[in-house]
Amino acid sequence: DLLLGDRGEDVKVLQTLLKKLGFFKGVFLTEFYGEQTETAVRAFQLANRLIQSESDSNAGVVDEMTRLVLNSLL
Repeated sequence: DLLLGDRGEDVKVLQTLLKKLGFFKGVFLTEFYGEQTETAVRAFQLANRLIQSESDSNAGVVDEMTRLVLNSLL
């Protein structure tokens, strides 16, 4: 899983995909999973009915199901 505070190339790839899909609003793509990335992931999850609300336990976390849906859009 990818979540707040993580770092690495996987985070930058995630940000790139979320930006292409219109969810990541940050100006710069980085290798840091910060609040902007978490917000983008939550918005993606809500739009794709992967979570019911922003307070769900997996909200903002790129878990297996979120990863599957993201990969299906590549």
